[in-house]
Amino acid sequence: MHALPPRFPLHAARIVAALFTVACSSSQLVHSWHDPEVPSSPFRDVLVIDVRPDVAGRELWEHAVAAALIQQGIKATPSHELFPSSLPDTQQVIAAVRSRGFDGVIVTHRQSIETRTVPTPPRAPGDVTPDGLGRFHLGPPAPAEPLVEVAVQYEIDAWRTGERGRLVWTGATRTINPTSRAQVQHEVMELAIPEMVRLGILPPKS
Repeated sequence: MHALPPRFPLHAARIVAALFTVACSSSQLVHSWHDPEVPSSPFRDVLVIDVRPDVAGRELWEHAVAAALIQQGIKATPSHELFPSSLPDTQQVIAAVRSRGFDGVIVTHRQSIETRTVPTPPRAPGDVTPDGLGRFHLGPPAPAEPLVEVAVQYEIDAWRTGERGRLVWTGATRTINPTSRAQVQHEVMELAIPEMVRLGILPPKS
């Protein structure tokens, strides 16, 4: 095994930083709109609907969203508890709102999953590269291997019920390189809830 050159620490740090910048997961709110006439009273009891044909996935996602809202001090009911076999249609939602007294409906759905390759700097002769075993060696010249970036985009809609039922807020989140569904769920709500609290759609955490 070759001895490490004096320039290794700074050079390796730059490589590692570049890889983590591209490969690590991150989420952000990429779009947000709200009704300028949002009523002053925030939601207190909501129905949560995740729009997807996968029954098991819908149940998991609705539970995660409802749990995040409950932590905020809001009563939240996953729609699969009322409609376990399939997504409710518009008339079923209206009937549930009237019978259960929900003052809001939170609807989520995955908009898209995009995959793209991200180029990396070419490795020059003599560059230090990890060999996968915790050691380092001087590698021969080699072409750069592009990294694959996966972007998942979700939309969250908040509807106020009642005679003047209408959309009061919508937001879109984008998560890069998610490691799990649970991580996406957590990060999406970490972005959406503070924004709705700021606008008075949800109450501050009690």
